[in-house]
Amino acid sequence: MDRINKKYILDQFQEHLNQCYKNYCERHNTEFKIEHFTRYLIDQNLLDASTIRRYTIIREYKSLKHNSPSAKTDKVRLLADRFHLSERSVWAVLKGNDRSSIWLKED
Repeated sequence: MDRINKKYILDQFQEHLNQCYKNYCERHNTEFKIEHFTRYLIDQNLLDASTIRRYTIIREYKSLKHNSPSAKTDKVRLLADRFHLSERSVWAVLKGNDRSSIWLKED
């Protein structure tokens, strides 16, 4: 897919998503706010559980990394316990793919 087509698809996606969210807010008498938008994305199955889990684990790891001098292994153990996952699962998320590595970058 060429760049122009990708941009067109992204622009159309954003336009449709914004309009659908506005309609949703009107139907449900809900404020048009980012906090509600996140819930809307989840309710519409645009964010699946594995994406939410990966993102959350990575963000929690980043928070621990900046706020705790403990070793990476200790942080992984803490996250495994916090999210009721095996340490191996947490390591897999942190090592992850390209999408996960983007989330590990600084804001």
